[in-house]
Amino acid sequence: STPLYSSAASDVYKRQMHSFTIMAIVAILVVGLAIWRDFRSILAMLLCMTSLAIGILWTLGVLAIASLPITLANFFGIPVLIGVGAASSIHMVHRWQLMQKTGEQSYGAAMKAIILPACTTGIGFGALIFARHRGLESLGWGMAIGSIACLLSAIVLLPVVLELLPERIKIRLRAR
Repeated sequence: STPLYSSAASDVYKRQMHSFTIMAIVAILVVGLAIWRDFRSILAMLLCMTSLAIGILWTLGVLAIASLPITLANFFGIPVLIGVGAASSIHMVHRWQLMQKTGEQSYGAAMKAIILPACTTGIGFGALIFARHRGLESLGWGMAIGSIACLLSAIVLLPVVLELLPERIKIRLRAR
């Protein structure tokens, strides 16, 4: 039979994973609400949240390919990644809107303002990869990969999506 301590530890783990799942859902809802409040547009919110979701899916994919399991430690980073990852998409949509109003053709200095914070976040958390604690190492991998994935989703994928939008939707998005 299963030892009592193993069963109790398993129950604690399940409760913690459930709690972190709730935190991730709350983070998604709060960030989505904040984005909607900022843009006053469901469309802009959906674009930002889709970019974020793709970045997180890429993160989970890379973790799986690299055989890095989802642990309590790196799962803890998901709500943080939601907040940090959303910022890049928000800035890209704001810059796109400004470009539409001014006729500019380049994201210009805004790219630096988007790339630098994402990289510093990835580097800061990535330093945990060298920790001698497996949980911290796992968090470091998750956040480093996640920061890069969310950044790439925002600066590569999102501009393409914005340009491929039908003109009638672009007009609605520009009007904000």
